[in-house]
Amino acid sequence: MGVSALQTVLERGEADDWFEAPYITWLTVIATFSILIFTWWELRIKEPVVNLRVLKSRNLSIAAILTFVSGMGIFSSVFLTPVFAQRLLNFTPLQTGLLLLPGACLAIGGLIISARLLQRGLSPVFLILAGMGLFIVFSWQMSQLNQDASATSISWYLVCRGVGLALVTVPLTTLAVSALAPADIPQGAALNNMMRQLGGSFGIAIVNTYLANRNAQHRYDLVSHLDTNNPAVASRINNYAHAFMSKGFTTAEAQQQAVKLLDHIVVKQSTLLSFSDAFLLVGLIFLLALPLLFIASGKKKTAANVVVMDH
Repeated sequence: MGVSALQTVLERGEADDWFEAPYITWLTVIATFSILIFTWWELRIKEPVVNLRVLKSRNLSIAAILTFVSGMGIFSSVFLTPVFAQRLLNFTPLQTGLLLLPGACLAIGGLIISARLLQRGLSPVFLILAGMGLFIVFSWQMSQLNQDASATSISWYLVCRGVGLALVTVPLTTLAVSALAPADIPQGAALNNMMRQLGGSFGIAIVNTYLANRNAQHRYDLVSHLDTNNPAVASRINNYAHAFMSKGFTTAEAQQQAVKLLDHIVVKQSTLLSFSDAFLLVGLIFLLALPLLFIASGKKKTAANVVVMDH
């Protein structure tokens, strides 16, 4: 009940203005109390269905947080990039799919490479650092794009994203179970995987709400500078009006169309700025999570280097 109510809140909250919708408020209350009661019960009994006591492991707790963050990156970037490409660059759905293809293919190679390196004894911390670093580079580069961005440049940035997240996925699971007793490994891996899904839900909800708020703020900032007494603004509107008049519009109609065109430009510019902010936000979350790696323990309770492949 708790997780399903929480998922509904995260998926529908922004569309229905969050707590302005009564059902969102009620589902939030249900989610909060259900999860609290579940946690209390599972910690109280001797043989819980979900052994939350394994979270006493420092490595598992750190890995769970980083997995949550990686889930935010995986799902929010998959949400942001196609919308950015289609809404601002006028890509078709087919072009957008082809844009994502190289990064997705190379991500498979990244999964294989990270697993092989772990089997050879490389610390998962180094791979996680490299992977998160690549994702931060991807976020920064995407935040610098403008409306003249090419498909080739975006594809290269998406390769950084794909390889980076692939390098993170397996090592995070390895780090999560590295300090657990063999009997606790299934519980630890399951909790870690769940955190990725929750991170994705939270990531999309946060990014969607942030996009809407930043878009409104940027539009307000841009419109506040559009004063018809400003010679540059007046000249731009007159140029647009003359262009429409040359196509057969009357003076009044041309003036009206010129203002609409200027408003359309403002909308696109505010949308571009809000997407830049959203990519920066996701990258900043990854950057702030990095220090957690330095407090992870290198000690292992498991018999050998165990790599858990998960999906």
